[in-house]
Amino acid sequence: MNRKILVGAIAITAFVGPVAVSATVIRSGGSTGLQLLAQKLANGYHATHSGVTIPVQGGGSGAGISGANSGRFSIGNSSRLPKTGDPSGLTFTPIDKEPFVVVVNPKNKITSLTRDQIRDIFTGVVTNWKAVGGADAPIRVYSRVGTSGTLGTFECLFLDRSKPIGECASSAVHVTSSAPKLGSNGLDRSAVAGNVNAISFVTFAYTVGNRSVRGLKVGNVAPTLANVSSDAYQYSGYQFFVTKGAPTGAVASYLTWVNTSAQARAIIKKYALALTALQVTANTHVTP
Repeated sequence: MNRKILVGAIAITAFVGPVAVSATVIRSGGSTGLQLLAQKLANGYHATHSGVTIPVQGGGSGAGISGANSGRFSIGNSSRLPKTGDPSGLTFTPIDKEPFVVVVNPKNKITSLTRDQIRDIFTGVVTNWKAVGGADAPIRVYSRVGTSGTLGTFECLFLDRSKPIGECASSAVHVTSSAPKLGSNGLDRSAVAGNVNAISFVTFAYTVGNRSVRGLKVGNVAPTLANVSSDAYQYSGYQFFVTKGAPTGAVASYLTWVNTSAQARAIIKKYALALTALQVTANTHVTP
């Protein structure tokens, strides 16, 4: 299959200074796990390239990948690795590495769970908080729709023991079917914020500056960027901008800015780890 992951900077010439006043629209959409950061990057680019606008929609990673393939999006956003079954001819350009975070209501006294406890909760083996040291109360699990890249990566990281952490694109083990399947990271966060007995998962960006949920430690290691950088917290995944074929023109210029500019890296570091060519080469293995 003609699907590849770009490593390092895109070999094109970036814009220098603001572009001409003629309007260029780069339509982007997909992963809600990536949406917050994608919107910040789009705003940052527009601030210095006023002739380019980049509207960012949600819809989930599946919508981002199919939208890039169909031409609905110039850039599809994905919070999972490429996998067998994706349309051929797509290019997945990694833009960051981000913790995936299990979140609970701030009133929940649980602060840390093991990976096995998380697996048992989300697969429906454990259904009461008392079994993991919490209150005697039923656990309310919230999940995502099946096309969610956040869901796919979460299942790979926390539920599927058949492959090394971070090296699978789809999991053989799934969240219990009894969990409500919500349409975005934001909806999962809101559901947990509104229920003291709830638990779900989001990308790290949805915990930045937000106290409506609390990210759990895993094995007493907090889901922080510093802990991902040091490999202390291993539950992180790559996020991608997806294009049909290699990016060209205005899209390639934008991706070069995202990959290489100091301005973009300053935006990314608030929500995720910006990538180097070495990191991508060392840690991205799945190329169907």
